[in-house]
Amino acid sequence: MFDGLRLPAPTPPVARPETIRAEQDRPIQRQADRLRPLSGFEQAVDRYARAHHAIERQMRDGLPVLEGQRQELHQAGLVLDQARPGAAALVVSAARHDPETARALTDLSGRERVGQIVTGMDRERAAVADPNVRADRLIGCWQELHKERQALPGWRHEEARSKVEGQMRQIAGAIERDPQVESIVRTRAMELGIGSPQRDRSIALQMERELTRGHGIGLER
Repeated sequence: MFDGLRLPAPTPPVARPETIRAEQDRPIQRQADRLRPLSGFEQAVDRYARAHHAIERQMRDGLPVLEGQRQELHQAGLVLDQARPGAAALVVSAARHDPETARALTDLSGRERVGQIVTGMDRERAAVADPNVRADRLIGCWQELHKERQALPGWRHEEARSKVEGQMRQIAGAIERDPQVESIVRTRAMELGIGSPQRDRSIALQMERELTRGHGIGLER
C-alpha cells in the first residue's frame, strides 16, 4: 500500500546560535590562554620542570650532574612548595607513577609542559587519596628493595646494603604513620615476606625484625 510513496528528505539539524558562538569563540579563548601570563604557581612549576629537565638531560647523555644543577632543583622545589605546600613531592610522585607527567617533564616545554604537569599533579593527588593505591605502592617498593638487598651479600657490599635497608625502614615508617594503609598491609603481609602478622605487634615492627633476621647475609664471604 506504500508503493510509490515518497518520504520527505530528512532536515539537517540546525546548529543553535549558542553552539555556533561557542565554536567561534574557541580559537579566541585558546589565543587568550597563550597570551595570559603564567600565575605564580605556574611559574614555580615551570622553574622546577626546567631544573628537572636539565638534570635528566645530563644523566641521559652519560654526563655527571653538576652541583649547580642540584642546587637549582633544590631551590626550585622550595619555591614550588612555597607556592603550594607539598607540590614538589607531588611532582616527583607523579613523574614516577604517571607516564603522561613523566613524558611532559622530558619531552614538552613552555606552557604546554606546565599544563600537563599541573594536570598530572591533580591525577596523582586523587590517586594517593586512595589508601589501596598507597598500600600497593609501598608494598611494591618494599619488594623491589628486598630484591636489591638480596643481591648485595657479604661484607664488601655492606655500605650499599645499609642504604637499601635505610630505604626499607622508611617504608616501614610510612606504613606505621598511615593507619588505613597499615590495616590493608596487615592483610597482605605475605607479600612483604613476614608471614602471618601478630595482632599485638605493628606491621612496622615485624618488618624491622625481618631486616634484623636478614643480617646474616652480611656474614657471607
